[in-house]
Amino acid sequence: MQRYCGNAFESPTGKPFFDAKGIETVRRDNCKAAPKILRKCIDILFRHNADLAYVKPFLQWQIKKILNGRLSSLNDFVFAKKFWGLQFYANASVMPSCIIARQRMAVDPLGEPKQLDRVPYVIVAGSSPQDRLADLVRSPADLLSDRALTLNGPYYILRAIFPALVRVLEVLPDFDYALLMDWYNEVRHWRADKLKLDTLAEGEAGKLREHLATALCVLCHRKIADNKRAST
Repeated sequence: MQRYCGNAFESPTGKPFFDAKGIETVRRDNCKAAPKILRKCIDILFRHNADLAYVKPFLQWQIKKILNGRLSSLNDFVFAKKFWGLQFYANASVMPSCIIARQRMAVDPLGEPKQLDRVPYVIVAGSSPQDRLADLVRSPADLLSDRALTLNGPYYILRAIFPALVRVLEVLPDFDYALLMDWYNEVRHWRADKLKLDTLAEGEAGKLREHLATALCVLCHRKIADNKRAST
């Protein structure tokens, strides 16, 4: 399978446009946050001669926001995998799409998704490190309706975003996966009040309902007033 990305030109004097094939920026088997962050990292590398030092501050800021629940859109963290029907899965008890299907059918016996439908789901934070991934699968509606649920930030970073970055950045001679983990470990203990954002009560930082519409200035990281967003 062909895999590439770059700035393409349609004429000698025209502006370039981003073109990609076979990488996460154009694939649909991940949450939207992964290709968005990957695309921005690639843009930064293009502008700065593939210097990873320029990627670090952007990526660490994204990590801080995700770990503290400062999300602009829940939709960016929704997985949507094709559903083939419960009878076609050998291990249906742990497949996220099957788990959601069974949750629907527990409410409505006819609620099984149609074959080839994309079934949306999110991964929520568990109560202990021993929780199975299958126990953390929820529908987006459940996440919004249950104030006790929060997104599993480390899962999205380490299992969705970082693997997408590695598959592209590994072509750089000075890249190593340990570098991403170092950047992650430097900021993973930061709480929301250390981000120069609105001060949040302990345990409230990750609750999406209160923070879905938050917009932040990319320079000072402060909340932008609604009447200023249209002009920025």
